[in-house]
This record gives sequence, C-alpha cells and structure tokens, in this order.
Amino acid sequence: MKKIFFYSLFVVYAFLSCDKTNINNDTIFITLSSEKSTLTLTDLFESCRFVSLETNDTLLLDKIENFSKILTYDNCIYIGELKTISVFDANGKFVKKINRYGEGADTYLSLYNFMIWKDGTISINDRLSQSIVSYSNDGVFLDRFRLKDISILDITYLNDTLLVAKADYNNKFKFYIFNRNTYELIDSYWPVSRRRFTYGMHDCFPRYEGKLLFNEPQNNLIYEITKDSAAVRYIVDIDGKTPPVGFWEQQNMTGYELNNERLKEGYIDNINFYAEGSISILLQFNGGTGVHEHYALIDKSNLKPVLFNEIVFDPGFKWKPLKMYALEDGWIVIPIPAYILYEQASEDFLLRFPDLKEDDNPILCIAKIK
Repeated sequence: MKKIFFYSLFVVYAFLSCDKTNINNDTIFITLSSEKSTLTLTDLFESCRFVSLETNDTLLLDKIENFSKILTYDNCIYIGELKTISVFDANGKFVKKINRYGEGADTYLSLYNFMIWKDGTISINDRLSQSIVSYSNDGVFLDRFRLKDISILDITYLNDTLLVAKADYNNKFKFYIFNRNTYELIDSYWPVSRRRFTYGMHDCFPRYEGKLLFNEPQNNLIYEITKDSAAVRYIVDIDGKTPPVGFWEQQNMTGYELNNERLKEGYIDNINFYAEGSISILLQFNGGTGVHEHYALIDKSNLKPVLFNEIVFDPGFKWKPLKMYALEDGWIVIPIPAYILYEQASEDFLLRFPDLKEDDNPILCIAKIK
C-alpha cells in the first residue's frame, strides 16, 4: 500500500529534545610526531578481496568523491550517487539501478543519503523535499515521510522498527528516533548542540556486534547510539589539539571566523572515518596547521595507535585511499579508481584485472579489519 506521511515536529520535539550524552574514560591518544608507517593488507585485515565492477557505455559511475554511501545487502553491493543507486553482485556484475529521480509523488528530488532495512527496503534521504522516501528492493514506491520542520543529514536503522534520523545545523544536529511503521516521534536528543563550516562533510554510522556507532566532523568522540541517548564509546585525543569545549558554539563569531581560528590554533577535530573489528579500530582524522590527514590503526587491548598514510595493496602497488566506507563488524570498502591502478600499479598487480580499462568503474577492496 502506498502511503504519504506528513508530520510536524514544531511542538513535539520541544518536549522530547535534550542533551543525553553519557561519557566514559576510554581515550585513544594519538601523537602526530610518531613515525608514519606503511601498512600491508595483512597488517590491517584478516580477510580481503578485490571486486572489479562491471562497466559499459550506460553504466559509468561518478567519481569516488561523489559517492554518498556504499552498503551491502544479500550478497549485493549498493553504491549511492547524486540521483541513483547502482547495485552489483558479489563478483561485480551489474544487477540493477534504482532511479526514481523526479518531481512526482513517488519520486525523490535528491539522493543525499540512503539506508537499507534488514528486510531489503531502501529508504532515501531526500533533503530537497525534506522527506524520507522508501522503496522495495526492486524500486517500487512504498511511502513518503515528509518532515516540515527538520532537515536531515543521514538516516539509518536502530532495529527492525526504529529509524534514526540525524538533523543538520538548522536543528542543532539532533538525533530523531521514529517508529518505522507509523513515523511517530519516539525521542530526540543531541551529543553536540552546534557545528559550523561542515558543508559537504558526511557523518558515519558504523556497526559493531549489533551496536550502532556514530562519528561526525568537528567532534573527537565516537558514540554508541541507543533509543534515548548517545553514550561515548571512545575519546580520540590527537596530540592534545582538541578544540576547547564550546568552541563551535560561540555566537560572537561566524563559521568562517571560527574555522580560521581553528586553523590558527591547529585544532584537529574531524574524525572522517571509523570502523571497529574484534581486536582493532581503524579511523581517519584531519585538521591542524598544515592540515594533518592520517589513518590510524588502534590496538583495542591497549589503545595504542599506529599512524599510516599508504596501504601496500601489493608489492607493486601502494596508495593512500581517497575514501573508506564502513559496513558492519569491521568490514569496510575501499574504492580504487581504475586510472590510479593504470598510473601507479605494477603490471603484475594489473594482471588480476585483465579486462580493466583506464576509464572503467573502480575496483573495490572489500576487507575485514582485525
């Protein structure tokens, strides 16, 4: 049954919203002066494979930097772009494309982000129409949830019945928890009340052992999300360069002025990527004077980090990934542009992909961190 929901939060969220952040003392200390390593696949991962995505004249993906998200479901790979979601099987063969872009009642105006429920339903965050639009896994329209009073950055599921929506600066970056079936607002809260100058930056919802985790720009905390609170799982201290509490909340400075102050003081507060495995944590951070940008592999037993910039994918190919995408339980996806392989990889490594052309779709490294 096709449904369109319209919900106003103007009054409701005023009663449900509050700061519900619990903090523990597990701190990861990262020293920038420590030696930067070059790690191999076996240093990082307990399992790893490469997937060559099918390419043809009508199936050419956008640049990796423009991927909104990569998810997996039922042995298939889902890649979100500006208007479409392209689906490939586990071996990279094209399966289908979900494209309902348009101005109709059963379409979306923007595909800023998307999620896949455990039953295969695909929900799309349409920021332009302030809606969450849901389709069956075959692309059949199911319902539209219109949110008049909030604008959403990202969405995911907490369990089979609860939807998590992360708002943007207009609504203080709050978490909103909705009933999936009725879209009733269950609760709302925020870990950080304000961020500035984060246009184009994406939050991240990794999962580990059934727990929903969260990291975001301008925040050195890794959270565990529940129905009614965000508990701090780890504090990431990068050389003591964390901005002071309340730095981004200063009302007497514009976002541009605050960002200049951040650069001047060398603050490092962007955790761009986070994934957690059974014995290791893998994260990426940037910021500071000169804009430090590094990956770190952290041993969970003692929280000691190893900094690195490049991964040795093969004796004939090492490279610093442009982006990584977190899945569940330490599984991640690293897309490698075909032109990078042509420019930097050895002939021996290229033999793994005998039909690869320079302008083909990327190769995916799908791996599980230790």
